Amino acid sequence: MLNTAKDFQRQQPSHYNIDDFPEISFPDQDLSERNADIRDLWHLVNRLSNKQRDAVFLLYGEDLSHAQVASVMKCKESTVSRYIHEAKKQLKTWIASYGR
Repeated sequence: MLNTAKDFQRQQPSHYNIDDFPEISFPDQDLSERNADIRDLWHLVNRLSNKQRDAVFLLYGEDLSHAQVASVMKCKESTVSRYIHEAKKQLKTWIASYGR
Protein backbone atom coordinates (compact mmCIF):
# COMPACT_ATOMS: atom_id res chain seq x y z
CA MET A 1 0.00 0.00 0.00
CA LEU A 2 2.82 2.41 0.84
CA ASN A 3 4.51 1.88 -2.51
CA THR A 4 1.16 2.37 -4.24
CA ALA A 5 0.71 5.69 -2.41
CA LYS A 6 4.20 6.81 -3.41
CA ASP A 7 3.68 5.78 -7.04
CA PHE A 8 0.37 7.61 -7.14
CA GLN A 9 1.92 10.74 -5.64
CA ARG A 10 4.68 10.73 -8.24
CA GLN A 11 2.15 10.40 -11.06
CA GLN A 12 -0.33 12.94 -9.68
CA PRO A 13 1.59 15.75 -7.95
CA SER A 14 -1.17 18.30 -8.55
CA HIS A 15 -3.77 15.96 -6.97
CA TYR A 16 -2.98 17.26 -3.52
CA ASN A 17 -4.38 20.42 -2.11
CA ILE A 18 -2.67 23.02 0.03
CA ASP A 19 -5.74 22.79 2.29
CA ASP A 20 -4.43 19.37 3.34
CA PHE A 21 -1.93 21.34 5.41
CA PRO A 22 -4.07 23.89 7.30
CA GLU A 23 -1.18 24.74 9.65
CA ILE A 24 0.88 25.94 6.69
CA SER A 25 -0.85 28.88 5.10
CA PHE A 26 0.04 30.92 2.06
CA PRO A 27 -1.42 34.31 1.14
CA ASP A 28 -4.33 34.42 -1.32
CA GLN A 29 -3.00 33.77 -4.77
CA ASP A 30 -4.21 33.09 -8.26
CA LEU A 31 -4.69 29.45 -9.25
CA SER A 32 -1.38 29.03 -11.11
CA GLU A 33 0.60 30.40 -8.14
CA ARG A 34 -1.39 28.20 -5.77
CA ASN A 35 -0.70 25.11 -7.90
CA ALA A 36 3.00 26.00 -7.96
CA ASP A 37 2.95 26.27 -4.17
CA ILE A 38 1.25 22.88 -3.88
CA ARG A 39 3.87 21.34 -6.16
CA ASP A 40 6.67 23.02 -4.18
CA LEU A 41 5.19 21.80 -0.90
CA TRP A 42 5.11 18.20 -2.12
CA HIS A 43 8.71 18.57 -3.31
CA LEU A 44 9.59 19.62 0.24
CA VAL A 45 7.66 16.64 1.61
CA ASN A 46 9.94 14.44 -0.51
CA ARG A 47 12.92 15.87 1.39
CA LEU A 48 11.60 14.68 4.78
CA SER A 49 12.99 11.60 6.48
CA ASN A 50 11.57 8.36 5.09
CA LYS A 51 9.25 7.73 8.05
CA GLN A 52 7.96 11.31 8.12
CA ARG A 53 7.43 11.35 4.35
CA ASP A 54 5.62 8.01 4.39
CA ALA A 55 3.35 9.16 7.22
CA VAL A 56 2.51 12.39 5.37
CA PHE A 57 1.83 10.56 2.09
CA LEU A 58 -0.48 8.07 3.76
CA LEU A 59 -2.28 10.54 6.03
CA TYR A 60 -2.77 13.40 3.57
CA GLY A 61 -2.22 11.81 0.15
CA GLU A 62 -4.21 8.64 0.77
CA ASP A 63 -6.55 10.18 3.36
CA LEU A 64 -5.94 7.40 5.88
CA SER A 65 -6.55 7.80 9.60
CA HIS A 66 -3.70 7.81 12.10
CA ALA A 67 -4.72 4.26 13.07
CA GLN A 68 -4.64 3.10 9.45
CA VAL A 69 -1.26 4.76 8.86
CA ALA A 70 0.07 3.06 12.01
CA SER A 71 -1.15 -0.28 10.70
CA VAL A 72 0.51 0.20 7.30
CA MET A 73 3.75 1.46 8.85
CA LYS A 74 3.66 -1.20 11.57
CA CYS A 75 4.06 1.24 14.43
CA LYS A 76 1.95 2.88 17.16
CA GLU A 77 -0.50 5.70 16.46
CA SER A 78 1.51 7.90 18.80
CA THR A 79 4.55 7.30 16.59
CA VAL A 80 2.58 8.37 13.52
CA SER A 81 1.48 11.51 15.37
CA ARG A 82 5.11 12.25 16.22
CA TYR A 83 6.18 11.76 12.59
CA ILE A 84 3.43 14.11 11.40
CA HIS A 85 4.22 16.71 14.07
CA GLU A 86 7.93 16.67 13.24
CA ALA A 87 7.20 16.77 9.49
CA LYS A 88 4.97 19.85 9.88
CA LYS A 89 7.61 21.53 12.02
CA GLN A 90 10.29 20.85 9.42
CA LEU A 91 8.09 21.99 6.55
CA LYS A 92 7.28 25.25 8.36
CA THR A 93 11.00 25.85 8.90
CA TRP A 94 11.82 25.23 5.25
CA ILE A 95 8.95 27.40 4.04
CA ALA A 96 9.99 30.23 6.36
CA SER A 97 13.56 29.99 5.07
CA TYR A 98 12.28 30.44 1.51
CA GLY A 99 10.56 33.65 2.54
CA ARG A 100 6.97 32.50 2.05
